[in-house]
Amino acid sequence: MKVSGISGQKEAREIIQGQLEKERVSHAYLFLGREGLGKKALAVELARSVLCSCGGEENCSCTCCKKIDHDNHPDLRIFKRTENRRELGIDIIREMQRRLAFRPYEGQRRFFIIAEADRMTRQAANSLLKTLESPPDYATLILLAEEEELLLPTILSRCQQIRLKPIPKSRIAEELKSLDLTEEKASLIAGLSGGSPGRARKLAEDESLLERRKEILNFLSRPEEFNYFNIFQRSKKWLDWFKEDFPLADLLMDWQRDIMIVEQAGKENLSNFDYYSEIKAVRQRLSAGQAVQALELAAGAVQDLENNVRSDLVLQVLMIKLKTLYSG
Repeated sequence: MKVSGISGQKEAREIIQGQLEKERVSHAYLFLGREGLGKKALAVELARSVLCSCGGEENCSCTCCKKIDHDNHPDLRIFKRTENRRELGIDIIREMQRRLAFRPYEGQRRFFIIAEADRMTRQAANSLLKTLESPPDYATLILLAEEEELLLPTILSRCQQIRLKPIPKSRIAEELKSLDLTEEKASLIAGLSGGSPGRARKLAEDESLLERRKEILNFLSRPEEFNYFNIFQRSKKWLDWFKEDFPLADLLMDWQRDIMIVEQAGKENLSNFDYYSEIKAVRQRLSAGQAVQALELAAGAVQDLENNVRSDLVLQVLMIKLKTLYSG
């Protein structure tokens, strides 16, 4: 049996492959990693490796694999929150538990994948915990999550944790070239992806995302325009984009990091290498200590954004503080 098809996740694949070879598939896994790293794909491939009637061979076209490809294999179920709800409720967990009561239909094991497990309500998490404490011997539960700290410690302790790591930007850029992107555009998108192949593909498919990047960096590169009207206007728009999954947090961090390192790193080592001249000009406004302080301000703002802490004011406060720094 083999686990294949997950770009770049060598360590995760090797862990699972070793368990498959020893026929020691766990009853509960937790796949941790940011969106787009392949958590769901890895979970499905694990299930395929066990359920496949040909032993999990790569590019298999057996009946079992065809059913998995079409999301209708009776021994593989994926549970996720509905689009109109922000949390994964107890009703979803109870539906999983109802199905869990039935033994495998076609194979020797059943697989239940719970997407966005870190978005479970407290009630749902407590209900799931009861299942994890005494799972049936024929079932494997695979939880997918981005934020480990949002999960109950008791859930963490009952799952084998496998962390999916960001993919090097150089590798993502190489893969993007197969989509007929220029080398420069592939490098820019790879830099925005945060090491996530899934996010990189989304960026490559949506031209508006690069236009949004351009608008943001054009403004950040002109501190003389940091008046209160522009700050309020821009921050409101950027926050709307952030809510639409634009990688604003990564962009802010990379911009300030580029400013801090530009004098030592050189153009080729910058995330925003196409703004090299602008980054150098901004850096000349700051002392070394101020450049570090600007990066720390961005890091604090990013943390607040990701934790949804007064996100309506986070960007405004950040820009006002940067305005003060740039003014000396």
